Amino acid sequence: MADNQAYEVSEEDLVLVLIQMGKSASETVVNHVFEQLDTQAIQQAASQGKDADERDDYANQEIAAQIKRMDDLPADD
Repeated sequence: MADNQAYEVSEEDLVLVLIQMGKSASETVVNHVFEQLDTQAIQQAASQGKDADERDDYANQEIAAQIKRMDDLPADD
């Protein structure tokens, strides 16, 4: 990814973070959470990284922080 491109959040990113957090990554949960993500905040966090790996790390940290603030995660399918 070129440095001038905005980080694009994907459902795969979200699934990875949910699994790392020990939470359900069911389709219902992923769809619900993905719709609520503040993608601008995630892109802003990712932009702090110097390379692709660091951008991914910063983005995933922001995704995790947002999930922790959500109190209405749905039950598994």
